[in-house]
Amino acid sequence: MPSGTEAYYSFDYSNVHFIVLDSYDSPRDVAGAMVRWLEMDLAATTQEWLIAYWHHPPYTDGSHVDSEGAQQDMRRQIIPVLEAAGVDL
Repeated sequence: MPSGTEAYYSFDYSNVHFIVLDSYDSPRDVAGAMVRWLEMDLAATTQEWLIAYWHHPPYTDGSHVDSEGAQQDMRRQIIPVLEAAGVDL
C-alpha cells in the first residue's frame, strides 16, 4: 500500500510484511495520515508475518529520553493499532 511519502512505508520480503513508521515528524495521532495509512496497509497485506519498526522504542528502561513524547505517542496511539491487526513483532 503506497504511503505517498518516504517518512513511512512498507515492503514485503519473502513471506514477511515490514512496516516502517515515522516516530519523529509525522503526526502520531489516530486521526493522522500515518495511522490511517497504517490501518489500510495492515488490512491489505496477506503476508504470513508482520513486523513494524521505528526509531523511538515504545518501552524502554534505558537512557533514551522521551523529551518530545514520541515514545508515549507510539505506545498510546500506534501500539493498539498494531496489536489489533495481529502484528507479530
